[in-house]
Amino acid sequence: MKTKGTIFCIHGNSSSSQIFDAWLRFENYDVITIDLPGHGRNQDYSSEDDFSFNSYCNFLIDLANKIEGEIIVFGHSLGGHLAISIAKFIKNIKALIVMGTAPLKKPINTSEAFMPVKELNVFFKSIFDKAELYKAADKLILKDSNKTMFINSFIETNPLTREKIATEIIDNNILDEYTLFKTLNIPKYLLVGENDCMINKDYLAHFKEGNNKCEVINIKNCGHYPVDATEDIKTIIKDVAQAVF
Repeated sequence: MKTKGTIFCIHGNSSSSQIFDAWLRFENYDVITIDLPGHGRNQDYSSEDDFSFNSYCNFLIDLANKIEGEIIVFGHSLGGHLAISIAKFIKNIKALIVMGTAPLKKPINTSEAFMPVKELNVFFKSIFDKAELYKAADKLILKDSNKTMFINSFIETNPLTREKIATEIIDNNILDEYTLFKTLNIPKYLLVGENDCMINKDYLAHFKEGNNKCEVINIKNCGHYPVDATEDIKTIIKDVAQAVF
């Protein structure tokens, strides 16, 4: 049976496509999940440059533009930043949904967009201990049953990816996501868990101002990761798909 469109899912820093496993059966829609280089099952790389924002964007644009038919792009955390950066280059994109992502300005305004949470510094370290990782899991994920997946994906990630991401941020090597997001002329959705300690929710409120086709949606009983509220987020995606496909 011909499907109505494709949901293209991009995971975050030190995560993997596994966080979308519960989404693989969407009635009437295809779901494509990928592992960014250095993450999950995608461990092939030629140099640390393969983990740069620019390389990640080129990797994703190439994949997305091979998809036949219309696309909704969903990005989580780092995946959301990448989704914002590539959206205008995806020929069949109909909507953009990001979660746990605050579109950044340039120069990078991390102190404005994010809350200071020292336990999350582990996401920028190539060397860490498990105690740090468990503390990060406790901060980011509400349900204990979901923390094992987070921990395993983090450990399996090539540690050079975190080192490269930290360097990219320090060197200001990202696009002006704030402007890209505001000027993108398709329906856009900013999802944030009401218990997400990372995102400055007051900052997200700015994106509702003006006629820029943006909706900010708070997810109840949810931390930073979509696995805390799988069914609620699937419902949101289905509603968006019905509206745009």
